[in-house]
Amino acid sequence: IEAINKYDGVFREDDLELLQAIARYAGIAIENAIIHRELENKNNELTGVNRDLEAFLDVITHELQTPLSSIKGYTDLMKKNIDSEKIEIEQHREYLQRIESNYNVMSRFIRNILAVISLKKDKLEKIEFNPRSVIQEIISVYHENFKAKGIQIKLGWFPSQIVYDNRIFYQIYDRLLRNYAELLRTSGAREKIILNIGSKEKEDSYYKFFIFDSYDFPLLDEAAVELSLEAVKRRGVVNRDFLINTLFIKKAVELNGGEFGYVYSDEQGNKFWFTVPH
Repeated sequence: IEAINKYDGVFREDDLELLQAIARYAGIAIENAIIHRELENKNNELTGVNRDLEAFLDVITHELQTPLSSIKGYTDLMKKNIDSEKIEIEQHREYLQRIESNYNVMSRFIRNILAVISLKKDKLEKIEFNPRSVIQEIISVYHENFKAKGIQIKLGWFPSQIVYDNRIFYQIYDRLLRNYAELLRTSGAREKIILNIGSKEKEDSYYKFFIFDSYDFPLLDEAAVELSLEAVKRRGVVNRDFLINTLFIKKAVELNGGEFGYVYSDEQGNKFWFTVPH
């Protein structure tokens, strides 16, 4: 608040006291307004977190319940046969194999969940490294599998160095490739696919890394741009591994100060992208 002129005469001591009182109340009002806005923003954030947490717990409950029910069913069958002394070795061997298979599914799901939960900002170890060499290492793992499925990988331009947690960078691309393999499998795509992996040069304060294909049909609907837990869960075409991989990528990218998204276009097909600050 600034007082320039007085309508009648000069400013006196009581005028100064009045203005100071007005300024104090104005300051309190402004501070209360700022606090109110901050509390409103925090409340909106917590509402979003609670919504995601509810969806997250719903997914976990469903995904764990299925293998646990199967394990319980086969265990009951084995106990019933033992109690009735009708033990058939081959049949019990099949039951045990199914129990083991469901255990492995459940165990892998829990490990993936723990990988998402363990992502913490204070645990990031950022170093300078060449992103192309990391991506080439990942491609070498998937090369034969993708080749058998008719998927050709092409590498584009990459910056010579970025500062990032290289382990997280590896896992982001590893999970992106796994998601692509799953999407192509469920889509029933039969033609040969070219998978382009690259990045764009500096845009403002970040690099943009991406994977896009030559497939002329969207593998996800446009709502996938949101890529929240709730949005991904709504699409029945994706399985638990796709869901957890997507959650991991999104959280890892955001912890490193970037953004993650998906878009389909006629020019670049299905495109997943994420940004890396520099």
